[in-house]
Amino acid sequence: MAYRGLPANATKLSDPATRLKDGDWVLFEMDASEPAKISLKMMPAAERMLLGIPLDPATMTESEWELLPGIGPALARKIVFDRQYNGGFRSIRDLERISGIGKVTVDKLERYFLDDATP
Repeated sequence: MAYRGLPANATKLSDPATRLKDGDWVLFEMDASEPAKISLKMMPAAERMLLGIPLDPATMTESEWELLPGIGPALARKIVFDRQYNGGFRSIRDLERISGIGKVTVDKLERYFLDDATP
């Protein structure tokens, strides 16, 4: 089946069960000699914040953490390290387990995340 704007030889995503979420980008790579490749990519944190789309602490990089109020390079590094070695955050409140992050900081950050984070 051909879709408007895509060549007839366009391919589908590898997993047809894939669902788009707020903040997902759909990327199309087209080359006249090959079928189009379609992939999903998460919108960078800066754009998500600007649009009011919740952030995903499971995928954020150090530089993305630094965009948040009260998070500098040292804390961003600690957050990513903690996530890698202790597992994901079930709730944004789990950030309180990190030295240097307390209730006041987490209160300021809550508005940027969903109620429950995915581990």
